[in-house]
Amino acid sequence: QLITTSNHVGTHLDGSLHFCTHGRDIASIPLNELIGPAAVVDLSD
Repeated sequence: QLITTSNHVGTHLDGSLHFCTHGRDIASIPLNELIGPAAVVDLSD
């Protein structure tokens, strides 16, 4: 199985203001909205 991602994935976070005129800038997003469940997957041979 091949998994392909962009080199842009996971490098930074854009606030919705980056895309929407009435969006939030990154400084106004509470950290608890950016933290969630995660998993580490070892895909080495």
